[in-house]
Amino acid sequence: MRREGNVAVKKFEKLSHLIQEVTVTTYFRDSPYIIKCEGYDLEKLEMRTQLHEISLRDALLKYELKREQKHAIFRDILCGLVHIHSRNIVHADLKPSNVLVDFNPARATICDLGLSSTDRYSKVRQTARAYRLPDTMINEDNGAYHDLYSLSIVGIELFADIKLEDQVSYHHLLKILKEVSTSINDEKLMRAIRGMIKRSQGYTSARSVLIELYNIDTCLPIPALPNIPNTLSKDEDKYLETQVQTLTTSMQIRRGRRCYYVLCERFCNRSYEPVRREEYQLYMVSMCIINSALFGQPGFTYKHAISASHNRWGKRDINRAIYDIIGKYDLINFMMLR
Repeated sequence: MRREGNVAVKKFEKLSHLIQEVTVTTYFRDSPYIIKCEGYDLEKLEMRTQLHEISLRDALLKYELKREQKHAIFRDILCGLVHIHSRNIVHADLKPSNVLVDFNPARATICDLGLSSTDRYSKVRQTARAYRLPDTMINEDNGAYHDLYSLSIVGIELFADIKLEDQVSYHHLLKILKEVSTSINDEKLMRAIRGMIKRSQGYTSARSVLIELYNIDTCLPIPALPNIPNTLSKDEDKYLETQVQTLTTSMQIRRGRRCYYVLCERFCNRSYEPVRREEYQLYMVSMCIINSALFGQPGFTYKHAISASHNRWGKRDINRAIYDIIGKYDLINFMMLR
């Protein structure tokens, strides 16, 4: 990460990582508690975001935060998590270094959505070990609980001024919470953190914790999609549907049907620049790169896309189509809806 003027620039190693983070971050563009994407470069593999003062990890090392500042930060993290979960997305990597902090007044913003996706496709097994659920407790259905569990550890570190160095068991985490109770010195907060850890007896959502702790509520509505009729000819529609199904099935790309729907939206929405019939194949392979990045193993690359298009389209053409797709909010909304 580096600073350029009034933005921060993040460098990626792989195109799939950049696509995932840009797409998911843009999906939450309406939330004041989640980092804003200010632009990206597919050639340089860079993403530009809002600039904030410091990460929570560095703030904990550098400053002695006041209790009211800690609560303001924790409240904002909770609000951000409520917004993420409101749209059935799991962050999957919540930790102090992925929370950005500003002061005067104290505010917090969640960043680094590179492992985030719809709940069953989020990469929770890649969460930093110290903030991850015990491996035996991770399954496809508890992604939101995984984020709450991570938040409980962030809360312990924030309010008790300690740092957990490695993954601990469920029972050991409860033991640590009990040991730092004097430092936290807040029974209501202790009860909330305990409730985030003990799913069966505690809170079922970040929203319930937010209401209990701070008596406030927030929600980020699921975006409405335009009702665009399918104006493709029967031959065009059959070609698109068959080709997308064949390609996604053969390459084991998940949510292949969603690829088809997003492309129909792109080709039929008259408020967008028209796509020529001869470029349908280009958009199909580009959409497969995007879906591969967002939902599962990002195994569909430029090489696969070029081969699938029989070398008709090159990297520059594919990037042009990817820019076009993820540069349209309606298409991002359509992609990310569960």
